[in-house]
Amino acid sequence: MGELDINELCDRADITSRTVYFYVQQGLLPPAAGAGPATRYTSGHLARLKLIRLLQKQHLPLAEIAKRIRPLSDDQVEALVAEAKTRRPERPGSALDYIRGVLSESATTKPAGNHTQPRPSMSALAAAASPMPVPPAGRSQWERHTFADGIELHIRRPLSRVEQRQVDKLMAAARQIFGAEGEEQP
Repeated sequence: MGELDINELCDRADITSRTVYFYVQQGLLPPAAGAGPATRYTSGHLARLKLIRLLQKQHLPLAEIAKRIRPLSDDQVEALVAEAKTRRPERPGSALDYIRGVLSESATTKPAGNHTQPRPSMSALAAAASPMPVPPAGRSQWERHTFADGIELHIRRPLSRVEQRQVDKLMAAARQIFGAEGEEQP
């Protein structure tokens, strides 16, 4: 595929030009070549737009998507989009089935054929650089601490010692700020 103007890019990606400009501004897309009517976009831009759409379907915020796709080359992005197309759609199941599937996929990556770097899978890309660690496959328990009306802190247990110390500091600061006890609720 050759170069595309903004209208062709938008038609193929099924988005508006305003969205393209916003994504460039936010760092989700690299700037196009040229300026004004001579502006041209490549297949790499189109692949990134498709990958952004796929990651949005996984309910990732744009800031997180930007962090995850910025370091990827156009070839890696195109490979991820192609991989997503080859996946067969899964039958809808229970929420528990969905969670089990997400947890089991988060640890897998597929190596690339002739590339020097491993090619991340869609699930690995979605799990990469996550600010929250993926919980173990076993059971977890959630605690809710209320500091004021509409202000709560939810904590998934168990925590590591380091995380527990950080939570203790956070709770102490929140109690001081809100003057509340931060009582645990089921």
